[in-house]
Amino acid sequence: MQRDLVTLKRWASAVERDAGRSLGGSWEVDVDDSYVMTVRFDDLREEVLLGEVVDEDAWPPHTWGPQFLKTALDDEAAETVADEFLEVLRLWDVEWMSCSKHDRPIWHCSSVWICAGPTTTHDVALMGELPPPGTY
Repeated sequence: MQRDLVTLKRWASAVERDAGRSLGGSWEVDVDDSYVMTVRFDDLREEVLLGEVVDEDAWPPHTWGPQFLKTALDDEAAETVADEFLEVLRLWDVEWMSCSKHDRPIWHCSSVWICAGPTTTHDVALMGELPPPGTY
């Protein structure tokens, strides 16, 4: 099953907004028509090939049924963009946000930034709507 470029671009834009608000500075996150995601910050630039095809095996089989397909494709695109963005940060030795309540790194589940707190996981914000540091 092919990934939708428009959806990937939408999530890249959401992650770009979150990076700017959370990390400061001028970030650019974009996906081109070759399924390459480019992350830029100041003089740093990294390109990541996302691939055209969804990794269906990474999700439960029922995910791809007709009743869940649209949501599953959206969630898969959000996770792909967030995974690769966080990997670029790791390569650049840039620390991503932590939950101020639990001092745990913010991660993602589908299209939501989450904190895996010590006793329970809680939502922090939708991707693209991450508030400034210290407010979550």
